[in-house]
Amino acid sequence: MEDNSHLQNLLQQLLAKDWKTRQLAVKELGELGDCEALPHLVKRLDDRSMRVRHSAISALAKLNDPSIIQPLLHVFLNTTDTVLFSVAAYGLGKIKAEVAIEPFRRKFSDRHINSSVMFAFLEFGERIHELLQSMLKNGNSNEKRNSADAIRQWWHQNLYRDWIRQTAVPLMINNLNDPDDYTRGYTAVVLSDMREPSAFDRILELAKDTSDYVRWCFAGMIVKYEDRRAIPALEWIRDNDKAWQIVRGQEESYRQNNADIAKQSIARLRGEKNWWA
Repeated sequence: MEDNSHLQNLLQQLLAKDWKTRQLAVKELGELGDCEALPHLVKRLDDRSMRVRHSAISALAKLNDPSIIQPLLHVFLNTTDTVLFSVAAYGLGKIKAEVAIEPFRRKFSDRHINSSVMFAFLEFGERIHELLQSMLKNGNSNEKRNSADAIRQWWHQNLYRDWIRQTAVPLMINNLNDPDDYTRGYTAVVLSDMREPSAFDRILELAKDTSDYVRWCFAGMIVKYEDRRAIPALEWIRDNDKAWQIVRGQEESYRQNNADIAKQSIARLRGEKNWWA
């Protein structure tokens, strides 16, 4: 009886004029984990206070109950609020809501995928192997890059490595021949970061790729292999390439071209001190 009285008191506080009171009530309801509070928390997703809305979506995600799927999916598909979007993705991934798989997959067509979507998508495990395989093989350039990045996340978490080696890696190596510059370059980045031995010789060929961007990716990432056989290719870039400046910050305070990056990579592979100088 006492517990129910506390719950009813919190539900009453959701109607308070002060947003702080409503927010505290939302947070405590999330901690209680009582599904009776679910419809009341859903209403707070439209609260006039942004902070209350953010607390409400977090509270719903904590409930980890199938009944939260539709409210979270509605937010995921319709909100322009990045916090609501990210937490909705997290909650859908945590509960492994099948209806979210296709909406998540569509986000892989975005140039810059929200990391919360990627990690939520990966929560489905083996169920999305076929989708990732399809995107690597037949997807557009964004899908190929984002799928490769998702697979890299699994690789670093030591998950599904047999499937990655047998199925995903050959498809990514094939994408090193893709007509899209960014697909070739980013795929080389992923394979280098994974230190995939079967890709090394093919990645070496990218040192003289026609794309400035691809050569920039090569010069910066081939060092991950810690293999001195890359030095001649890096020397070629050092001596011949001045292209692809990357600029960071509005004041353009940081610039490096391909030749500079190749020079640093050569120094790193040779074990030189102060290689960044």
